[in-house]
Amino acid sequence: MKPYDIRLGVCCSPDRLETVRALGYDYAEMGLAYIESLSEDEFLAVLGAVPSGFRVEAVNGLLPGSIHLSDEQYSPEECRAYLNRAFARAVQLGVRTAVFGSGRSRNIPEGFSRERAEDQLADFGRILGDTAAEYGISAVIEPLNYAECNVLNTVREAAELAH
Repeated sequence: MKPYDIRLGVCCSPDRLETVRALGYDYAEMGLAYIESLSEDEFLAVLGAVPSGFRVEAVNGLLPGSIHLSDEQYSPEECRAYLNRAFARAVQLGVRTAVFGSGRSRNIPEGFSRERAEDQLADFGRILGDTAAEYGISAVIEPLNYAECNVLNTVREAAELAH
């Protein structure tokens, strides 16, 4: 691959993988929370649906809405355990990149300390970065628009969290 080649990927469900490959896409992106939620048999079926020579290189939907990062329910242990389960499956699909959007999980509820929420997000960021690295996955932060959540809405905020 030349340095200026552009690769095309698309978000899709497992039942669309063959179609996506036939349309000429280079890779697929799927939801990590979805992948983690599957039974073992369902996950094996997803693995079997990946066409030969094709990969699911990225995941979005990093966290299920039941995991809260910016309120009293934040649990580093729950986050670490979830990411280990999810990434163990993701690497079997060929995932290289995990996108941290998850607006519902990171949204700061009204009345909760923004400073505390930002500290918890930074803690989660360290957990995410360390856990992803253990699996050879790059974690990236997706700034979301203000209609989706009220934190990490700009590239600057995402970069500050990354640092």
